Amino acid sequence: LHLSLRRQRQMCIRDRVAPGVRCPTGDAVSTKACGALQSTHVIYTVGPNVSGRRYESDVSGDATTDPAKLPAAYRRTFEVASELGLAAVALPAVSCGVFGYPLADAARIGTRAAVASNIDYVEFVLFSDDLNDIFATAAEDACGPPEVT
Repeated sequence: LHLSLRRQRQMCIRDRVAPGVRCPTGDAVSTKACGALQSTHVIYTVGPNVSGRRYESDVSGDATTDPAKLPAAYRRTFEVASELGLAAVALPAVSCGVFGYPLADAARIGTRAAVASNIDYVEFVLFSDDLNDIFATAAEDACGPPEVT
């Protein structure tokens, strides 16, 4: 069921993006959400590929490998969310998978961008416990220790 819903979401979202439209590295764009996705919008961002691997879909030349594009990608994501009037955003660790961005640096950049934004609730959806710990440390550095209730 999960795989089926994911495919439905991907197809529905893919239908909303005009053919040939690309999101440049360091930018973010949005579409309306659809299907079983329980959100109003989907924001797409592209961070830098610092892994050294090249992909057929790379169309931006050297800009796709510039590490300075990661802060821009996070900033732009939060700007788009704010323009849409969103109070909450869930996002991954941008560029931390196959794009190979150093995890602690990416966590620091992402959490600082979240703190600097005007979004009320930001949730990082992370792919491992280790990455969760890295982001938790970065969030504590950016915000101070969590409140105990």
